[in-house]
Amino acid sequence: MKIRASQLPLYFFALASILLGILLLSETWQVKPESGAFLEPGGFHRAGPSRPFAIETQLWQKDPHLARSISLGMESFYQTKKFAPEYVGNDLNCTQCHYNGGRTSGMLGLIGVATTYPRWDFRQQRQVDLSQRIQSCFVRSENGKAPPQDAPVLRQLGDYLKVLSTGVGPASSAARDNFIKIPGSELLPIAALSPERGGKIYAQRCAVCHMTDGAGDGWAPPVWGPNSYNDGAGLARVYTLASFLREAMPISDPQSLSATDAQHLAAYLDAQERPSYAGKEQDFPDGNIPVDAVYYLRRYPENPLRRMLEGKNN
Repeated sequence: MKIRASQLPLYFFALASILLGILLLSETWQVKPESGAFLEPGGFHRAGPSRPFAIETQLWQKDPHLARSISLGMESFYQTKKFAPEYVGNDLNCTQCHYNGGRTSGMLGLIGVATTYPRWDFRQQRQVDLSQRIQSCFVRSENGKAPPQDAPVLRQLGDYLKVLSTGVGPASSAARDNFIKIPGSELLPIAALSPERGGKIYAQRCAVCHMTDGAGDGWAPPVWGPNSYNDGAGLARVYTLASFLREAMPISDPQSLSATDAQHLAAYLDAQERPSYAGKEQDFPDGNIPVDAVYYLRRYPENPLRRMLEGKNN
């Protein structure tokens, strides 16, 4: 087909429109949360169509108040520091640990998780509901304060997590698939871990985004230091962190780390200084503190991984 010169602008406009349409429908296109461009009118998510957000969009006709709450919960999930500043004490947003708004399995995904609450919290040795679990995330992973039970952000985040579980069965197996632990047979004893080796892996695979000082680049989160998660967070547990790293990192090449390298890398990260969680003394009240809880002085007089990294004798 021969195109006249006068038709070229129209031709290129049509081509650009087609390419933009493909881009908008792509599941893999991501917009950085700080751009504020992840929400469309009606709660549509720019990362691509998905079942939970289709359900949320339908609610605008049936229950606009609930739909609004879900959308605000999603905004808070992506931009926690902006929408819940009074409860956040570091530079982390929820989605930086629960990747893609909690929609990606293996990356601390949250599909189906709401169906598993209330449930037993081994760390606190008590039954907790979904709101209490969210409060715990604020005081540990966000190194902040727990929103009170009547705080709008607590309800909104809960509504957002519930819509992620819409249509998912009770005590869902999908929730288990969201976090895949390294099998016990592949776990290395704490004394066999090498933070030094982990530091070399970090320099090769992680520092380009998280920086040599662990402070992050504004998009990639800080992984140690004053603006990271505190020492009572789940990722302060070495085997928990290693399981996450093996599945999710590096973000450009997930599942490329071996279980062994992931554990050495986790040892390096959890050998570092990070904020102290004042409530650690109340954790594990039965005294059964896990072996990988290296920041707990009731288990170790000093973080054994930090001693290794500093070359101290045991």
